[in-house]
Amino acid sequence: MFLKSSLINFGAKVLLVIISFLTSVITARILGPSGKGILSIILLAPTILVKFGSFSLSNANIYLLGKKRYNLNEIVWNSIFVALSMGLILIIGFITFYKTFSPFLQGAPKNLLFIAIISVPFSLIFPYLFNLFLPLNFTFIPHSPSGYWRSSSGIHNFILSGNHYYAYLFHKNNWNKS
Repeated sequence: MFLKSSLINFGAKVLLVIISFLTSVITARILGPSGKGILSIILLAPTILVKFGSFSLSNANIYLLGKKRYNLNEIVWNSIFVALSMGLILIIGFITFYKTFSPFLQGAPKNLLFIAIISVPFSLIFPYLFNLFLPLNFTFIPHSPSGYWRSSSGIHNFILSGNHYYAYLFHKNNWNKS
């Protein structure tokens, strides 16, 4: 069983490397060097905000669940509330201090940047809940070991960046209108 789980885990990592490589090649071909750079800037902003908003709550969740201080339902709803609240605070902070950050965001259309920023609360929910369910051997896909999702948690980021990617492509000819 361990060998099978290890092979599935390894296969998932190889598959993600291949998908990431292909996505990178396609993106570079379609957008060109400057477009790829602007897309990177657009995706960098929510990534940094998520790093600021994580606060290692997922580790605290595991600790509190293990000590049986709170039940799973309470911790899940608390995580969702904190993620959405923290995400909203980070979005408001980003909008408030946008002028301060604007020199670092040169060339990124404002409308696409704000579309990307909207994903912050949802990007916070995933790691909070994922790390909570991992020790419980909760599986997101039937018949897959939870280790598979540990190795492939980047799928969430891939899906979110895909949404931004299509928004970017849709507006790529409208740089000066933002």
